[in-house]
Amino acid sequence: LSLHDALPISTYNKASRGEASLNEITLATKKVQELFVAARFAAVMALPGAIFALPVLSKMADEYNVDFVPVTVKKEFSI
Repeated sequence: LSLHDALPISTYNKASRGEASLNEITLATKKVQELFVAARFAAVMALPGAIFALPVLSKMADEYNVDFVPVTVKKEFSI
């Protein structure tokens, strides 16, 4: 499996031709979801004063069952 085959876009391209397995599609979907969580987190952190709003936003995300903090950040800082 090459790096190009592991990219979600190539998996979705294969799926459109009927060549991707259900497992490949599921893994690609999870990667895209993680990417959107990271992008959302990065966008919020780019705003001025975001460091002060982070605890409140994280608590609200937990209440509404939304992934706000990426898994990699949670692992790095033991959140």
